[in-house]
Amino acid sequence: HIQKEIPTHYEGPGSSVSLLYGIIDRSTLEFRFTSAGHLAPHVWRQGKILPLVESKSSPLGGASPSGFIERSISLQPGDVLLLFTDGFQPVFDKWATGFTKHASDPMALRNLWMGKIDEFTEKKKLSDDITVIQITIDPNALFLAS
Repeated sequence: HIQKEIPTHYEGPGSSVSLLYGIIDRSTLEFRFTSAGHLAPHVWRQGKILPLVESKSSPLGGASPSGFIERSISLQPGDVLLLFTDGFQPVFDKWATGFTKHASDPMALRNLWMGKIDEFTEKKKLSDDITVIQITIDPNALFLAS
């Protein structure tokens, strides 16, 4: 329903909405999600960035409505779930490989993200806002393996 409503209320540039909807099952550490637009969640696991979405779907209100596929991943203790808006994509694309080489723990990863945002914005003005959410799964978390 919302796919049809957005274009009736907004016209022109910015008339679509990127959205990520996800649920973490705390008992199994399963993250189920669907996305619309440019949001692509990632998991940082043992020093490596793992993308969770390989293909982009249309944003809500976009010109070519498509279905939304629910995906899931089993998180593990020590994982960091990374969610960010499409404004962060240029920063991430430029330094994604550096994140895997220098981030030894979740706090170091967060500090690295913030430093790269500052470095990027010193040279180039952002064309969109940036929101980054980092959810760390406690390394001592008890859960039921699925």
